[in-house]
Amino acid sequence: MSNRSCIQTSNDPVEAIQLNVIKVSRHRHNRHHHPIASLSSSKSRVIHTSIRSKSNNRSIENAHHREEKSIIKNLIKRSKSTTSSVSVSKVHPTPCETHHSSAKTITVQDNSHREIIQDNSSSPNLFTAADENIFPIWTNQKNITNDYHKTSKINKKKKYKRYYIAFSVVTILILGIAIMATLLAVLIKPKSTQTSQTYMTTISNPCVTNIFWNKIGIIYAGNGIQGPSLNQLSSPTGIYMDPLDSLYINDNGNFRSIKYSSGATIGVLVAAGMSGSALNQFGAGIRFGYADSNQNVYVADMSNHRVMRWANGASTGVVVAGNGTFGSTLNQLRNPYSVWVDSNSNVYVAEYMNHRVTKWSPGATAGIVVAGGNGQGTTSDKLSYPSSLVYDESNQDLYITNALSETVIKWHINASNGTFVAGISATSGSSAILLANPIDLKLDRWNNIYVVDRGNSRIQLFCNGNSTGITIVGAGSNNGNLISPYSVAIDSQLNLYVSDNAFARVTKFSKL
Repeated sequence: MSNRSCIQTSNDPVEAIQLNVIKVSRHRHNRHHHPIASLSSSKSRVIHTSIRSKSNNRSIENAHHREEKSIIKNLIKRSKSTTSSVSVSKVHPTPCETHHSSAKTITVQDNSHREIIQDNSSSPNLFTAADENIFPIWTNQKNITNDYHKTSKINKKKKYKRYYIAFSVVTILILGIAIMATLLAVLIKPKSTQTSQTYMTTISNPCVTNIFWNKIGIIYAGNGIQGPSLNQLSSPTGIYMDPLDSLYINDNGNFRSIKYSSGATIGVLVAAGMSGSALNQFGAGIRFGYADSNQNVYVADMSNHRVMRWANGASTGVVVAGNGTFGSTLNQLRNPYSVWVDSNSNVYVAEYMNHRVTKWSPGATAGIVVAGGNGQGTTSDKLSYPSSLVYDESNQDLYITNALSETVIKWHINASNGTFVAGISATSGSSAILLANPIDLKLDRWNNIYVVDRGNSRIQLFCNGNSTGITIVGAGSNNGNLISPYSVAIDSQLNLYVSDNAFARVTKFSKL
């Protein structure tokens, strides 16, 4: 509301009339609040008028009347097209105006209705009869604010609706990308992972299912021709499979150890490659080996009477058992054939000519006897040319092949004697219960024993607790002929690998 100042009037009977047109609204800055522009709208409006008397001369009064009529004419021009009705309500005067001003309520209708003017005071009339039908003033003050709020709410709803649509589109895009990424991850899953899952769910104990191996093998390493290239082998001896299904081959004729990663068609040199006794060389006879979970390689360097450890990627090895001289003292080895390493990095060595197994702790300069050591013999308290061993760490049992007593013996660590689990001691033969020069063995997870029966050119399976063997490879089977098998390995899918010393190759036999 406009401020109304308190003005003392004179006793002059002539009073000037001042027309104050005030539009009432709660929103001062709305464009509809301009008094002239508001009359062009077809909406109802409320106009408050206050007629205040002032002491002045006649000329001033006439001037005011002229000004008022001029304003009214302008308003008339803008409002001729308007068809709504207006109510001008009473404006209460300020205290100082009580004696000098009067309020007038005017109701004006459009030009289709007659104008009604109510005069509640003796003040000069602002409008005359000639002014009828010319001054439409809109009514319903509440409609102004209500319409404004309606428009604001509609605009806000439209604005929020746009935000919701944008947010929904972005959310759908993100979800779509996430779903596509998940599908791609499933579809492009590595083959090895799929294979591992298949293995875990489908591979069963062959001694329970009686489902064995394809007797038709395929060449996995080497090409059957003796040679020094990395795709060739020369008199291969011991082989071993690491937890990643990488196959390690002791290539005796080339004085080296090579690795075939899973699916590889050519080997990679991992140790030595030259003949000699230096730390980067192997002697003339290397036998069996071992590879740990970090792909560090341990090799029984038989003719140098030592066990060498080659760290993954190293160009030279270190001695972890023996001192390079042959003998029977505990700081010496004599013709070590096989090696095994437990989870604490203790090294177990089968000493072919000392008829014993010794254990070498990390950093030790001497070993301790854990099996045999009583001289060569065919009884259960003696070993006879032990050629290979496997350590069942969970049960602390060593499985050892006695090459010249034709048996496999299980010996608990530090026990005084062992138990024969395959073959008949001092009896060579080709029947299912006999062996001839057993040279190597492996265990599966069910503790079934796989024996390289070298003298019979076959691989025998001895189910856990059963002393009768099953021929699974060799012995004249189609394309599975083995002339001089030397070592056996098993991968995570229970496929079988056999090194053939005479054929200069490693053959793979798939699990059925």
